[in-house]
Amino acid sequence: MDNFQKLYTLFWLIASLSSVCIWLLKIEPFILCSKEYWQFLLRPWKVVTFIITTLFMVLIAPYSGDYTWDYFDGFFMSVLTYMTAPWSIGIFFKFFERKASIRQIFLACCVWMFSASWSYDLYLVIRDGHYPLTWLPNLFASSILYWSAGLFWNLDWNQKRGVFYAFTQEQWFDCYQGRVFIKILQRGWMFILLGVLILGGVVISLNLH
Repeated sequence: MDNFQKLYTLFWLIASLSSVCIWLLKIEPFILCSKEYWQFLLRPWKVVTFIITTLFMVLIAPYSGDYTWDYFDGFFMSVLTYMTAPWSIGIFFKFFERKASIRQIFLACCVWMFSASWSYDLYLVIRDGHYPLTWLPNLFASSILYWSAGLFWNLDWNQKRGVFYAFTQEQWFDCYQGRVFIKILQRGWMFILLGVLILGGVVISLNLH
């Protein structure tokens, strides 16, 4: 690794360890571990779309043309995105409305970056013995997918508001219990399309070269 990569690695290791300490010392309630969050996350339509997207990310890996994209990182990055993106993206919006603390936005940044980038970097350093040359393109592409997933899995519906983002309501994780997937697609289709375009563009460009 060059000097920049060493400094960057040191930075994200310290940030990751700091976020773990905040959680273990209970300095800030870690909502990702709460029962309410997992009830919100395990709605049937979210589980089904997670399974479909994860299978796609894993099965397409050998045909992507990207030597860094294999079954394992395709799987664990999908799982981390599903587990963390709805919360971390919501925290960003709440922070802009002054409804989230500095510690919460720090945790949100850490879980976003670890899920979309740092875990990928760490895995490839262990697998290949050197820092991946693709770390920066991956950071941008994976972050777009991460934010799209976080917004998509935050969609909800009720009779009064129609389709809306769950983090905009006072009781964030109090979601509608009926069948809402078809209604949610009224807005959710744009995130699905964005994901397809990003992944399709990456695969086509890599295979052309």
